[in-house]
Amino acid sequence: INAEYMGVLIMNGSPLDAEMRLTGTIPRSIFALPRLEFLSLQFNELEGHLDDFSKMKSLRSLHLNDNKLNGSIHFKSLLKTLTKPIVVTELNKFGEEMEVAYPKEDLHLHFENNQFTGTIAGGVAELSALTELGLGNNQFTGYIPPKFNGQLQWRWYPENATALAHNAWLPPVADWAEELGAEATELQITRAMPAVVARPKANVTLTGENFQDVEGIHCAFMAAPAGIGGPCEDPACITAPATLRPDGVTYDCAAADIAHMLGTVHVTLAFVADSFLTAGSKTHIIANSVPITVYEPRPVVYEVRPAVSRWQGCSTLTVVGDQFANTGAHLHCLFDGVNGTRTPARFLNRTAVTCPTPPLATPNQSRLFVPVPVSVTPNAGNSTATGRATFTYIPYCPLTRVAGPAGEHCPCGQCE
Repeated sequence: INAEYMGVLIMNGSPLDAEMRLTGTIPRSIFALPRLEFLSLQFNELEGHLDDFSKMKSLRSLHLNDNKLNGSIHFKSLLKTLTKPIVVTELNKFGEEMEVAYPKEDLHLHFENNQFTGTIAGGVAELSALTELGLGNNQFTGYIPPKFNGQLQWRWYPENATALAHNAWLPPVADWAEELGAEATELQITRAMPAVVARPKANVTLTGENFQDVEGIHCAFMAAPAGIGGPCEDPACITAPATLRPDGVTYDCAAADIAHMLGTVHVTLAFVADSFLTAGSKTHIIANSVPITVYEPRPVVYEVRPAVSRWQGCSTLTVVGDQFANTGAHLHCLFDGVNGTRTPARFLNRTAVTCPTPPLATPNQSRLFVPVPVSVTPNAGNSTATGRATFTYIPYCPLTRVAGPAGEHCPCGQCE
């Protein structure tokens, strides 16, 4: 490959251009050519992903349309490349060589008729020198950047709407998103912590990607998930101000009043728009949602049934109390002083849960009866119920059950 021919890629002695019936993938070495200005591989059968564009410093025309390319496009590196000036060596009036930087003009980007996925970076719409852009007939998702406007003149499609058609775009971005800014419509939440919280107040942190320090962003708590762009209105959606940490990937949510919510609650980010600029709903969802579990505060334990069972464990214990909540895998029974003190609990109702008893760690033959306090935690040990009941370990199953079939006191069928 000779890349020294007027900035045009030469392969096998001929300019590499369209309709050469090329197959396979685009070599990574092409993406490492700093002097390449024009690359046209349109109307071929190329497959695979595109590499990073950061080394293609001179690129200003890219025609990859009508292939079988897939994956996401590295828009951030592409934008960085397109905004770099072209540096050339010229002679000054004294006959001395000097480097002169010229801004790139008449930028062309053609990705239409492929299988690309992912979102479109909002910065694409900020390229004032962009005169051709084709994105249609792919699998792009997310918003069409709100600042796309009539400055773009589409070569292959005379109407702007057609050049973007046949993707999986979300509904058109409204004026609230224009106020928020294109870059903040790409927020992605990966986790909410803690995953289990007690009502009536929720203090949650959100981690993710593309977070922005923009005034008006709030944490939102919803009983049911809503799509990006949808309204967030009380009481179905409760908001609390979000503060971005210096790490740029974490929002701290102010305490939200979720007293009327219980069970699975979906946490997302919402933007509270300026009421003077936005018609209709003032608050809109701007990110995906992640679930948390909301439970009643501090359950209460009254008693355990049965109150005694064998040292070997494996008995099913019913804990009776109040304000138990179905927190799924986070719900446990706690056995103080027993090896592996936490065992998974199964939610029955607000007043009862069941759990297996663990074996006694070091049975003491001289001490036949070993009392153990039992409690319940709705969030894997981060907090426990108010009050505890006493469960007693004994060396044998109750005499009334020895002669009969294994039952409530010996669910493993190993009465001794």
